Amino acid sequence: MFDVFEAFFLDGRPLKDVEVEPVSDPSRDVHANIREVSPVIDGKGGTIRIKVELQEAALWPLGTPVVGKLRASPRDGIVLPYTAIASAEGEPAVWLVNTQNHSVLLRKISVERYRQSDFVVTGGVAPHDLIVTEGGKFLKEGQAVAWEGK
Repeated sequence: MFDVFEAFFLDGRPLKDVEVEPVSDPSRDVHANIREVSPVIDGKGGTIRIKVELQEAALWPLGTPVVGKLRASPRDGIVLPYTAIASAEGEPAVWLVNTQNHSVLLRKISVERYRQSDFVVTGGVAPHDLIVTEGGKFLKEGQAVAWEGK
């Protein structure tokens, strides 16, 4: 039985397969299946209780402390640091660099999730776009820039 923070469920249920290992010996991990997901959130801890069914290979005594690793379905997105985010007419945006003429343009983006130190973009940019991650607050549309790196 595991108590999982409710935020993990924002995008739906986790995958059925859970990796479970004893705290004292992580090399003895086994795979378990989710058997039951509580329909309510624990108001005190903000968690949802999950019960898993261990395989016969788990030869641990009753009461063995364990760690469980749940996984969510993979999704496409581009992870950017918070320093890259800007605003265009009150909506999230990023500064893109036109590599042909070295100028910048502000483009609105779709943010799927804001995390502790970064955010996940699901629309408005492509994997090979050059995005300004530092100093964006000093830029204006069409301004010429130079950059270091890849």
